[in-house]
Amino acid sequence: MLCDIPEEVLEEHVLWRLSVKTLVKLGFACKSLNAIVTAPRFISKHADWSAKNQPGYLINHGGCEITRLDKRFDFIEKLDFPFKHFKFQLVGACHGLLCLTKEFRPKKEKFPTTFIWNPSIRLVKEILPPDIITSDPYYITYKNCVSGFGFDCTTNDYKVFHILLAKFSKQNHDVDHVVINLVHSLNADSWRVIENDTNADDESTYPTICTGCTTSFNGSFYWIPSKKYESSPELIKWFDFCDEKIRKTRLPRAVVKNDQYVVCIGSLKNSLVVFVSDDEQKNNFQCRISAWVMMKELGQTTTWVHQFSVPNDPQVGLPLDIGLDGETLCWKFQDSMENSKCFSYSIVVYDDVKQRKSIREVDTHIVEDSDVDKHIRVRETFTYSESLLLLGLRKGVGINRY
Repeated sequence: MLCDIPEEVLEEHVLWRLSVKTLVKLGFACKSLNAIVTAPRFISKHADWSAKNQPGYLINHGGCEITRLDKRFDFIEKLDFPFKHFKFQLVGACHGLLCLTKEFRPKKEKFPTTFIWNPSIRLVKEILPPDIITSDPYYITYKNCVSGFGFDCTTNDYKVFHILLAKFSKQNHDVDHVVINLVHSLNADSWRVIENDTNADDESTYPTICTGCTTSFNGSFYWIPSKKYESSPELIKWFDFCDEKIRKTRLPRAVVKNDQYVVCIGSLKNSLVVFVSDDEQKNNFQCRISAWVMMKELGQTTTWVHQFSVPNDPQVGLPLDIGLDGETLCWKFQDSMENSKCFSYSIVVYDDVKQRKSIREVDTHIVEDSDVDKHIRVRETFTYSESLLLLGLRKGVGINRY
């Protein structure tokens, strides 16, 4: 029996390669196995192995639905968030953990509700708001929130990063908009305020409120600053989850010089990729879209390399991100002729490796909601792999099983 095999042999040659569902069942069947699979060391190593060997995708379509696909974009399942009485946004996914924020309504809520969810083991943690938010609610008005989620490899910690747009009121006088940066540590279960950046004159860093203008990967959260609040719209900024500092760099010189706009940002082999177009109409499928990759060098200096261009093909649509094998993931929609409120939406995989072009439309298995404006839908993809994370956290810290 497995319980009779030495622990070292079990870990190295058997348990790491098993699915989460199997490991949970083994833990219930044998106390010694349960001690192994709930140990932080094993959970961390299993998460790393799963991310490298069993990666897949999550498709977030706004509202309340998330679809899980495998690496070949074949449908696996729909993930049902346990709290179905409100709409949410999928902020990010890392090592099997999903970060979600409740749809933020500033007039009714003081702070966006945030959850860390592991659907594989049916555990969810609600993150409580920080004291700075609740201590003086009569003088602070929160207008909006943009969030990121990532992993700090130096402390083996998972962190949520909030960029809050707020207005302070004092003695019935409104102060100009300010940006508050907050980071939450899952290990410490606490928030702290983050300084904006090293430039004292650059106080406005709020991201563009547009699909595709933020992304998280490789320990950083990237965003395109809003032109309304950013004095230098040619910048891109990022938050490092390890040292908890905000940095910035300029977009490619050719992009700024030719006044090209950013369609979206994503990742390519752990490097930032920026999709830009020289066409003013953002939904024009006939425009030429180029991909620029940011290369980090020693001393935190950056250079940009023009990587490839996406064809002006209406069958392909507009870029969304880069897939695990270098494919370009796109999205497209088509209005219904019978009902102007309804439309078809799909993810398209475009592969131009070795000059063998292929276009594949992916069935996301998501039911369209005609009540949601098609222009504000969340169209995002995330890489995903199962894990046991959250299983080893102590009880009494907001962890709920459903």
